[in-house]
Amino acid sequence: MVAAACLAAPPAVFGLAVVLGQLPRGGEMPPAADGVVIGVYADEAHSELILPVDAAGIDLSEFGGGRDRLRGASHIAVGWGDEGFFMHTPTWADLSFGRAVAAIFWPTRTVMRVKPAAAPAGGGGVSSVRISEERFVELADAVAADFRREAGALVELTAAEYPEAYETYQERGERVLFFRANGSYTGLYTCNNWTSDRLATAGVPTGLWTPFTWGVFNPRDDSEP
Repeated sequence: MVAAACLAAPPAVFGLAVVLGQLPRGGEMPPAADGVVIGVYADEAHSELILPVDAAGIDLSEFGGGRDRLRGASHIAVGWGDEGFFMHTPTWADLSFGRAVAAIFWPTRTVMRVKPAAAPAGGGGVSSVRISEERFVELADAVAADFRREAGALVELTAAEYPEAYETYQERGERVLFFRANGSYTGLYTCNNWTSDRLATAGVPTGLWTPFTWGVFNPRDDSEP
């Protein structure tokens, strides 16, 4: 998602992202053993959160389509991003120059991508950290507010509306759901800025400005479940 931004980003912006991504914000002492373990997935382009469905009295199953659709998964992976990338560019081969330019230089509509997930165990681009229950409640509230609602209900983007995207994810063995999100995506505020902002809400050390994945997640790992 952000690899295209790397190609078009002016050198000054790229350099600023490198510097500001290393300047820390947030960060607290590790909480007691009864805190909540959350995870962060990050690859070369995209990052997202891995959150327990049930923790600290919070039930996040609604955002995974309900417990029946979660099929017993204990966690959900939640990411925010550009609708064009998520729904029309499920693989890098599908990326068009026009879509990349539009996402970088014009505010575009956003969606939340949600996948059933296992507890974050490390490896494969996944890191974990333990936060206090109070911070988890704040984080869950902030993530919930990013889902757009109409008449009180989440707005799901269905397979009937986007058959090619869902087929591609299914071929890769991924069970995904998409929902309309609040906010706009730009080259200056990307999926990685969103992840960083939510981590800051949870008191997790993160970079000051992180349009790319570096600097998103830099805590000491004190999260042994």
